[in-house]
Amino acid sequence: MSGANGATRVAAGPRIELQGKPGRAGEEAGEARSLLAAASLTKHFPLKSGLFNWTKAVVQAVDDVSFDVHRGETLGIVGESGCGKSTTARLLMHLIPLDAGSIVFDGRAVGAAEGLSHRDLHRQMQMVFQDSYASLNPRLPVAMSIAFGPFVHGLAKSAAVRQSLPA
Repeated sequence: MSGANGATRVAAGPRIELQGKPGRAGEEAGEARSLLAAASLTKHFPLKSGLFNWTKAVVQAVDDVSFDVHRGETLGIVGESGCGKSTTARLLMHLIPLDAGSIVFDGRAVGAAEGLSHRDLHRQMQMVFQDSYASLNPRLPVAMSIAFGPFVHGLAKSAAVRQSLPA
C-alpha cells in the first residue's frame, strides 16, 4: 500500500486485543464517566533512508485504538510481539506524541490547555512492565516498593508506608 507521499505503509503485526469488562451491570449508557478514555489513538513511525532522508515506508504501530475504563475496572492489553501494546502504553502516558486521537483521564483532556498536565497524569497513572522482577528492587520489602511512588510525589515517608499496608 502506498501513502500520499509515495511511502509504503507497513502493518506492525497482529491486532491488539483489549480484554476487560465493557461496562458495569446496571449502568445506563452515559451514566458513569470513564476514568480513562482513549479515542482513536494512532501512531505511525516513518522509516527513512537515502541521502535526503526520505520516508520510504511507514510502520503503523497503533492504528485507531479506542477504549474506556471505568473506576474499579481493569483493562488488559494482550497480543503478539510487535502488535503495539507497549506503544499504546507509551501513548497513554504521553511518553511519545500521538499522531491522532485523544486521551481523557478523570474527565480532563490530557495535554490540553485547560486539561490535565503531563506531570499530573504521571502522578496518577503508571506503566506496569511485563517483567515485574526487573521493575521491583529485591532489596526492598514490598511495602517500601509500593510506598516509593507516593513518597517521590511529596507524601511523607511514614504516611506513604502506612498507605501501602493492607487495612
